[in-house]
Amino acid sequence: MKKYTLLLIFILSVCVSFSQDYFEWSEEQLITDTLSDYSNPFVIPIAYDAWMFYQKNDARSSIIKMNLTTINDIVPVLESESFNYANPSFIWRGNPDYIGYLFYLSDMDGYNNLYASKYYENDSVGESIAVCKNLQGEDITEYSVSEESFITFLIDSLVYVAELKFYSDSVYTENETIVDSSSYGAKVKFREVCWQKQVDGNSNIFISYLKYNEDAEEFYLTVASYLDSIGNSHSLDKSSSVFGWGYNHFCWINNNYIKVYSGSSSFDQYDTINNFDQEDVRQISMVNWDIAVKYPYELPHYLAFTVNQGESAEIFSSHGEFGMEDSAQISNNSYMDEYPNLFFGESVNGWGTEAYYVYCVWQSHINGNIALSMSKAKAWIGSSIKENIKTDNYLKVSPNPFTDRLKISYNNHNRVSNIKIISAVGSIVADYKHLTPSNNWEYVSWQTLEHNSKGIYVVLLTIGSEQISTIVVLN
Repeated sequence: MKKYTLLLIFILSVCVSFSQDYFEWSEEQLITDTLSDYSNPFVIPIAYDAWMFYQKNDARSSIIKMNLTTINDIVPVLESESFNYANPSFIWRGNPDYIGYLFYLSDMDGYNNLYASKYYENDSVGESIAVCKNLQGEDITEYSVSEESFITFLIDSLVYVAELKFYSDSVYTENETIVDSSSYGAKVKFREVCWQKQVDGNSNIFISYLKYNEDAEEFYLTVASYLDSIGNSHSLDKSSSVFGWGYNHFCWINNNYIKVYSGSSSFDQYDTINNFDQEDVRQISMVNWDIAVKYPYELPHYLAFTVNQGESAEIFSSHGEFGMEDSAQISNNSYMDEYPNLFFGESVNGWGTEAYYVYCVWQSHINGNIALSMSKAKAWIGSSIKENIKTDNYLKVSPNPFTDRLKISYNNHNRVSNIKIISAVGSIVADYKHLTPSNNWEYVSWQTLEHNSKGIYVVLLTIGSEQISTIVVLN
């Protein structure tokens, strides 16, 4: 928890007082040729660049790395004419000898297994390590890796979850547990597993949580909880985030509405994202900040989805607070565009600054082949803080920084409101409820206690469904 606290304080320290700012998507561009089939892009920020790993299928099967920042530095990392490579992903390890591990599915042993290889600065890879040791000829058809080194994988309609272990020169799974049978589409994010299961002709979504048993010194899976029934949709996905901290977001489509679950085993929240009345909404992808500037602490800011199918399929995006700010069509070709994938990329002005790029990569069907297309936008980490002019009309604090007492002035414009003060680790340290409606400036005073740590706090004013926040520093 300490490292997350320090990380959050650092993030907040560069975000104070930035107004809400969004940028239009860049013109779409083809980033691969149209002579082969490309798929399964995976993007990760590395240093000051964004690296994309993706799959290519023609006379040989390949995993390729591209530097999306410059649309060059294209390197075939793995390739074979004898067996297949598929579904690349990457985990950064920060080891002085190598950058991280490249994960992928391959049938090099005669059946589909999950493999990992060390990835080096010169774009070379180490030996292929079979991650799941006890398959005995059974195929893994899909997998998902979390930020906290948990993994789910599918074998013959059995969904498994396991701990992912890194030791010396080896990568392997431990404590493999069956999540559910006759299931598919499992996603794992932090310590939550979400999956789909056919029940009475409908795809139902379930969730379970990974808990740690201190006595046994191992994780166990809680009883599954039902989330939603979504007909025959196979749209379950998880968000990616610029920093790995906070609650989780799983998203899916129900009757043309985009639904989001954000929560934990002790906190649940369901939201519907604005699709701007688009019809036939299909594949979805989402990125979000994990930063405590508003309650409930993290907000998805960019969401991409496919509209229509066949030759008329195109990619749309919405952004802002649960997609409420704006919508844009970011592909406009005469050919079919589908399977959008959103990723955070490199920082705009160097690591640790407030603005980051968001990449949308999708598949474009051209002349019987599949190419990858891309568009990107900028996003402010502090964009969930309300605009300064609006904050000045509703909420003021003084002094800032302060030492022991903070005056919080507010004008709720004759509406019921409350004020919360939230620490950098997400704890509510003060809560002023049922403030009297008034058109005048009123105030409350927060007297800090001995156990209140020095550092950054968020002052959050809630007026009905509207929230205004500002950041203060306790010295």
